[in-house]
Amino acid sequence: MDNKRMGILLILSLLITLNAKAQTKVVDICVKKQGTVFYKAAQFDVLAVDGVSSRRSTFWYKGQNSKLKLDFHQSKHITATCHSAGTDLYKIQFRVNGARNIQTFMARVNCIHCVKSTVLKRKDRLVGLGLRIQEIRNPELVQKLREQMLKQSKKLLELIEKELKKEDQPEEVIEQLEQMKLMVEKLLAMILEGDVQSEHFTHLLSQLNSL
Repeated sequence: MDNKRMGILLILSLLITLNAKAQTKVVDICVKKQGTVFYKAAQFDVLAVDGVSSRRSTFWYKGQNSKLKLDFHQSKHITATCHSAGTDLYKIQFRVNGARNIQTFMARVNCIHCVKSTVLKRKDRLVGLGLRIQEIRNPELVQKLREQMLKQSKKLLELIEKELKKEDQPEEVIEQLEQMKLMVEKLLAMILEGDVQSEHFTHLLSQLNSL
């Protein structure tokens, strides 16, 4: 296996590892005061959420309607990962652009307009199998994993089709689902042909994983 392909596989493996516990809906947090959006998630240093220090890289909070995972990135971004549909308010203390004054606003997190966690979990299972099969040299084991990938890709397509048929889906979700569907269809065609260890197959896995 050449160095370029090994590098791609290593990056994919790291992404899967990092995302293993966040295979759910991802939304933006907006800071609001009296119904007005003041700042989006990339514009401030978070100090605490509902009184809990954000010095840890990950913070879990269970609200009335949704379980929330907040990731505090060095780039000052917050990623909110919702594990059930709903809208909750979170009191967030932060400094805007490194200012001295600490501000406290309420962040409203809406977890409704997101790709369903079941779709993302199924997608990550497929990508995970695709990564495993790249390292296998036993023909029988390759065939076994290929059959599992075939099953997972078909189930994923069914889930995507089901979500696309819903009338209340926002445009950004529809766009993501359609891109995902296209990638899965391409992968499925290659799986049926038995072409599951090529560089092109690995590239498609990378594209699917990024969605």
